[in-house]
Amino acid sequence: MSPCTIEENVPRARAGHCAIGIQSRLFTNQWYVPVLKGDVPNGCAAYGFVVEGTRMFVFSAMIEYGKYPNELYELQATKWEWRKMYPETPDNGVTPCPRLGHSFTMVGEKIFLFGGLGNESDDPKK
Repeated sequence: MSPCTIEENVPRARAGHCAIGIQSRLFTNQWYVPVLKGDVPNGCAAYGFVVEGTRMFVFSAMIEYGKYPNELYELQATKWEWRKMYPETPDNGVTPCPRLGHSFTMVGEKIFLFGGLGNESDDPKK
């Protein structure tokens, strides 16, 4: 692999990150830091995401040791614009609890969430 072309934008080493292709495009050998707009979420780890066309949906994750928000965001990659979403409550009235390490999949217009680890304790070490 050849070195990155933009040295100042090379991210720090990290674990558990993901790479995605948007509209069948995956860029390699260069780093790009877009200017983001909208409701930009906090940095996080162990999130679930799914991509549909030029949209990426991200649910929950760990933003600090033991703290998992219960939030859903959409990134519109053609505009690099984030939007916090407020999904409808399911018919059974049970919404997903905050979690990390889960997966998402999209079928038609619906997103399904699978698995993950939740922490409903006030003590993040439990």
